[in-house]
Amino acid sequence: MVHDISVTLDVETQSAISRWITKTAMVLEAAIPVEKRFYSRDDCRQLRLGIIPERSMIWLGRMSEVGVFAAGTRVWLNIDKDTDKRADGVVATFSVGNLASQILTFRFPEHYNATTMQVQCFDGPWEESLITIHPTNGPVTWPPGLTFSLKGKLPFTRLRDRWKVGRAL
Repeated sequence: MVHDISVTLDVETQSAISRWITKTAMVLEAAIPVEKRFYSRDDCRQLRLGIIPERSMIWLGRMSEVGVFAAGTRVWLNIDKDTDKRADGVVATFSVGNLASQILTFRFPEHYNATTMQVQCFDGPWEESLITIHPTNGPVTWPPGLTFSLKGKLPFTRLRDRWKVGRAL
């Protein structure tokens, strides 16, 4: 995928790639002070056992240009008007060669842990430009139908910023 070669990913391979993307997001956070990090020491320990944090979603895309890029940002989901009813999250977006990837993880207040919620992002051709690899639903084929680029109809910045709903861009 880094070298732009089409491939079918079985569930085991998707799991391995998902762990690598999660690890990379955790390493990216090492650049900020410990008290401001999203992923906990326990999350890191669990990942060593192969367990990706709950409420994580991971996607793969394709880049037309070859390069290396990494960015992460905090996001949140307002469940209602009370500040203790807000889900905090983090999103990390990477590209290596022709492979683009993104992980989104949320933490919900304890009284919402058993709740399923729909997380909104900006409208975009996400079904055609991204492949979901976590949670997995069986084998998938890469690359997706649409490709990200540095400029043009589907810029990589649109993927990077798709979860910044409610912020002026």
